[in-house]
Amino acid sequence: MRQPIRSLNDILFNLFANEKYADPQENKNVWAINEGISRLNMRRYEWQTVKAQKEHECIRGHKIKVGDIYCKNSAGGGWGNDWKFCLSCAAMILYFLDVEKMPPYTSTHWNYAENESVLIEEK
Repeated sequence: MRQPIRSLNDILFNLFANEKYADPQENKNVWAINEGISRLNMRRYEWQTVKAQKEHECIRGHKIKVGDIYCKNSAGGGWGNDWKFCLSCAAMILYFLDVEKMPPYTSTHWNYAENESVLIEEK
């Protein structure tokens, strides 16, 4: 049985480690990516989540379909030179950047029973 509450790190790890079985577009996964990016952006990183208007390929060769949410980061050099990351690859980067150790932007965990994120403050 699935635990009712999972940490940001658990969700990020599962998304990239089990990418063949995880649905990157599922609410919990999109939340984890947005939370991680928001935590990075508080430190002056320039990440965005975008809904694909056309097909793309992520920087590691994964397909991004029309309508999928993906991440991009400015690579410099002008319009169209952004690095594109599918959510699985973005999850791997965010996991290894230890975004869970950064201050929360909105929440810290995912509640499966309520299908929403929650803030659990450590005492």
